[in-house]
Amino acid sequence: MPNPSDDRNPVPSPPPFDPSKPSIPLSYPINTLEELHSGSYFSSFHYPFNKSTVPLRPPNPALPPRPRLLVCHDMQGGYVDDKWVQGGHNSGAYAIWHWYLIDVFVYFSHKLVTLPPPCWTNTAHKHGVKVLGTFITEWDEGKAICKELLSTKESAHKYAERLAELAVALGFDGWLINMEVQVDVGQISNLKEFVSHLTQTMHSSLPGSLVIWYDSVTIDGDLDWQNRLNEKNKPFFDISDGIFINYTWKEDYPKLSATVAGDRKFDVYMGIDVFGRGTYGGGQWTTNVALDVIKKDDVSAAVFAPGWIYETKQPPDFQTAQNRWWDLVEKSWGILQKYPKVLPFYSTFDQGRGNHISIDGTQVLSTQWNNISLQTFQPFLEYVDNPASNTIDVCVDFNEASFSGGGNLTFKGTLEANAYVSTRLFLGELVMVGLPVHFTYSVKSEGNSQVGLFLEFSSEMEGKKTLLLASHGLNQFSSKFDEVIVPHQLRKSDIAPGWVIQESSISLNGYTLTEISAVCYSQQPENTEPESEARSRNNQDPAAYHAVLGHISISASVQNTEFPLSTSWIVEGQDVEWGGSEGSKTVRLKISWKLKDGKNTLFPRYNIYVEKLTKQAVVSLGRKLGNVALAPFDALNGESIKSKTGQPENQSGTESAGEYIGEAQIGAFFVSDLTIPPATSSLKFIIQPCDYSGASQDVDDAPFLQLNVEAMLLKAAPAFSLLNPQVEHQGLPLFSSVPSSQSFLSPSNSFLRTNGTGSVIVCATKGANNKPLTGVVFEPFEEVKKELDLVPTLPQASLARQKYTDDCEAAINEQINVEYNVSYVYHAMFAYFDRDNVALKGLAKFFKESSLEEREHAEKLMEYQNTRGGKVKLQSILMPLTEFDHAEKGDALYAMELALSLEKLTNEKLLNLHRVAEQSNDVQLTDFIEGEFLSEQVEAIKKISEYVAQLRRVGKGHGVWHFDQMLLHEGEAAVA
Repeated sequence: MPNPSDDRNPVPSPPPFDPSKPSIPLSYPINTLEELHSGSYFSSFHYPFNKSTVPLRPPNPALPPRPRLLVCHDMQGGYVDDKWVQGGHNSGAYAIWHWYLIDVFVYFSHKLVTLPPPCWTNTAHKHGVKVLGTFITEWDEGKAICKELLSTKESAHKYAERLAELAVALGFDGWLINMEVQVDVGQISNLKEFVSHLTQTMHSSLPGSLVIWYDSVTIDGDLDWQNRLNEKNKPFFDISDGIFINYTWKEDYPKLSATVAGDRKFDVYMGIDVFGRGTYGGGQWTTNVALDVIKKDDVSAAVFAPGWIYETKQPPDFQTAQNRWWDLVEKSWGILQKYPKVLPFYSTFDQGRGNHISIDGTQVLSTQWNNISLQTFQPFLEYVDNPASNTIDVCVDFNEASFSGGGNLTFKGTLEANAYVSTRLFLGELVMVGLPVHFTYSVKSEGNSQVGLFLEFSSEMEGKKTLLLASHGLNQFSSKFDEVIVPHQLRKSDIAPGWVIQESSISLNGYTLTEISAVCYSQQPENTEPESEARSRNNQDPAAYHAVLGHISISASVQNTEFPLSTSWIVEGQDVEWGGSEGSKTVRLKISWKLKDGKNTLFPRYNIYVEKLTKQAVVSLGRKLGNVALAPFDALNGESIKSKTGQPENQSGTESAGEYIGEAQIGAFFVSDLTIPPATSSLKFIIQPCDYSGASQDVDDAPFLQLNVEAMLLKAAPAFSLLNPQVEHQGLPLFSSVPSSQSFLSPSNSFLRTNGTGSVIVCATKGANNKPLTGVVFEPFEEVKKELDLVPTLPQASLARQKYTDDCEAAINEQINVEYNVSYVYHAMFAYFDRDNVALKGLAKFFKESSLEEREHAEKLMEYQNTRGGKVKLQSILMPLTEFDHAEKGDALYAMELALSLEKLTNEKLLNLHRVAEQSNDVQLTDFIEGEFLSEQVEAIKKISEYVAQLRRVGKGHGVWHFDQMLLHEGEAAVA
């Protein structure tokens, strides 16, 4: 994991942030309209890391027709511990885990464009909660921004489209719009255009998305908070998906707002400031007072700044205070989300922060960490004001051992032998259909303490049914449940010491799983000796209870996921940078991976390990196919393979996955300042895929990247070069064209020369010292073998494809569709002007030729797509107009102006295609676009602009006939 500096402690001022340069991945806002318009965020090094990967299920569901709860987090101005995309080192970092009480989450800061960090979007989506970013203008700077933003209708549309692009690209669900400045009344119409166009664009780009207006500026342009829905802010409500009402409302305002909203009353979100700054009910520990009024009047609520609990350090500690405050919300508002709803379902009760991390019962990290993305489904634990009143205290715990992740459910207290305690975990809506459903859970306990699962099902035909999954027969409790099932217990040799895995299969076709609870009970001792004597001998309290529930997994099949083998992946190392001082070397790099067949991976997360190998432990990559690294020094060792993972076996004979360095939710991970021990010869980075049910691939079969260290430690600069091996050189490079993404980087201050035997020797240079490194041989054929592994073996996979990204492939297909659509419109124009009652043959000829030209462009793009190994995917073509007459302009001028618009549209789309190619660093595609299209396109725009100017001069009468004759006979004189 990265080791960012603690924001709470003063540190020296860092250099200005440059988002284009590789560094620890960060989430950050957009501060200016220029930055928003330019799209520079998409070329940032950090952009790919900020994409959320967890979609809402079902995709973008509509909000339910009931009062809803919106939460606007506003915690310490935003971008604190959550800005570290790959996680940080603060186990006390702020988080929200009561997602089952929320419908919409807004990430808020006082920046112009607040982009939600992906950790919030990933976790909120997992729990069925929509996520919005914020667009806000404030103070004098905000006035200047609004003046530019709303200068024209076109500018309002332009910036609305940029915001929609950001939301779709980053995977969140819409925007809160807060124009907290006075607006010139003359620009209100453009402000309405901005809101309306943003709403419509979001809906068309992402069905189910939301744009919510904040109650600030009125339809008159005044900054005047209305604190209710009325005629002054309703015009903005009418063109958006809802309104966030300012929080200083009065008791009757929710009812008045509901009346004005009519059948959209649930789209009115009455604001509550948890800090209590003039809010109704006082906020803080009386936030529920306002919630009760809002719920009674049947509108929705918007809770602002629940981070008050964290920022004001409410006693006794954050976790307890947070649970207590959200309990007020639950008692007032009720539970809004239920899960499980779909399979698979997996929870380790992790809150996205902790003091250690475990994988399958084995601890892999023993330091503090935070990463909200790692939250799993959170239990619906009921808050208890006085824990001492309960015999068993239940909490999400960070100190007890974890089965997976950094959290667990710990049960502590006292329990009599013939008693049991039930604790609600989840309220679900999981329909049981078809094949058996498999329940798996892990338990670690002391003494006779046991944990089982209580399951409640319901059926319209059969009513309720209760099952208890318990590892020992509970005859004394059997009357309490319809059925007691003893799960299958995995052998201890198959799991980590101390953990017991329980598995059961249940078939209840037609039933719905509505509740999952944990049942704490004590195992009855065998009668080999009196119980009192056994307790006394073990010095135990007979009623003491202590157990840990590590995870719960529910799936439709017990079959293991078929993870792709390492040979199925392409793994690359990019932006490699070596640092440190003598005796203490470090490396930082970006690792990226994808499947060779081009399919999107189906894995929600990846564990990342590194093995720091010495010469004696390096595995020759020539012995194993599928590696995308070249380690020419490995062949010199002549050492035997020590283990399947390339790491020596430990004393217990088990194999190690190496050092755990983090977790990724996308197909990339940034390794920051990894320390390299002096004896290290090679670094092996292992990427371990994990599926939605919590299963992970065997590290022996997982994809990996092997990076040679010995050669790299000789370098003096991040660049490197290769020299012609057939010519003797004086240490000067002939070319330096190998991309930095290659994982077999050779030293920047080295060159290659022949040794007279056909081998190529790597030499380090420093000044005039060109002595070869003894025994270091570069084998050219290793490169061939590496590239051979990249050649797909599937019959339908392209053999020609090389460094051609999915984004470029998709952009080409989109441009093909543009060309065909424009061709279709031109063809319709040809048909119109060729009609007997129009009879402008020159215009008909011009538009027919234009149609054919656009079709040729589409075919040229199709041929290029095939050349690069992409797949042509033709899309729908819209039906064009068939009539082009215009009352004021006439048909010729109207049609030519339309043609000019089409040519400009085509040019803009070509420029977008060029931008995608640049972002993908695809030099071949940029050259193709520049050479085949761009020059021709601007010439066409110039030509048609002249035609429009001429037709405006001649009007609709006789001059049109002369213009048509000019087009009809154009080129004939040259032929003659």
